[in-house]
Amino acid sequence: MAKPDYQNEIFQLPDGTIVGTGNNLDADEAAKVTAKPFPDELKLERRDIERLMKAKSLKALRDKRRKRMQNQGRVGSCNFEATVALKHQLDEMNGLPHVPLASNHGYARVNGGRDVGSSLGESFRYMLEHGCCRRELIPVNTYNRRQQGNKLREADEDGRHRLLHEPYYLPDNWSDFVVALASAIARDLPINVAWHVGSGSMRLRNGYIVHGRGRGNHSTLVHSGKWVGGEAMIDPDIQNSWGPCIDPLYGVVSRNGWGDGGFGLTSAEALFATRRFHPFWVGTSTMIDKRTDNPF
Repeated sequence: MAKPDYQNEIFQLPDGTIVGTGNNLDADEAAKVTAKPFPDELKLERRDIERLMKAKSLKALRDKRRKRMQNQGRVGSCNFEATVALKHQLDEMNGLPHVPLASNHGYARVNGGRDVGSSLGESFRYMLEHGCCRRELIPVNTYNRRQQGNKLREADEDGRHRLLHEPYYLPDNWSDFVVALASAIARDLPINVAWHVGSGSMRLRNGYIVHGRGRGNHSTLVHSGKWVGGEAMIDPDIQNSWGPCIDPLYGVVSRNGWGDGGFGLTSAEALFATRRFHPFWVGTSTMIDKRTDNPF
């Protein structure tokens, strides 16, 4: 388990909802995940990125994914929320049936029984090796094995059929970072990132996240973005895990939640500021069972 850094910081949304963060630093994070840097063969030319992005409707993508918006509540499970959201999106891309997953299944396995957060590397490593079980097997917003009861063995077995496969990490130099980030978004590849939440981050400003000053205490999913041109090309769109949640399978049901229905734009520059502290993981495929070679 990563040594707690930020642990689980607690904030209050404008509607009174209490939410947690939970992204910790881990110096050995990159070595813990069997992954390679984002490959050249997945990088796109600028003209192709622009063409693909201008063909997308961000509103339509938000509307489709809003139905599975998660709410971690006050539990510090942000990394596993983001990683499960990434798995949900990969299943969508690959035409697999949507199965709501229990983000706190893996979180309870790595946090030592305490709600002290985790690291981006821990959540990805766990999902690569052990997967994640169906939501109905694990109660929402629990964070240790005692709370989760006697279904853990069944949950562990179920998780082995829902694994991640072959992630890549984004480069840590600016010129390569922006090309890889924009290429992944243009290809509809989901990305787990870290950003820093402060007291001003509870509301968007003109549709954009207000970043706090720090190394990245919260992790979320970049599910898409919008073309803006310039050097960065794309402003990423964040799919957060603070609601609004309309289905109890995805967390605590809440009417208002955070941002624009749980979404908020940011800039490549803002994300790059925390990339040097946390590897950002790009999902590419999933695996039904680790014991057989059947990636999607």
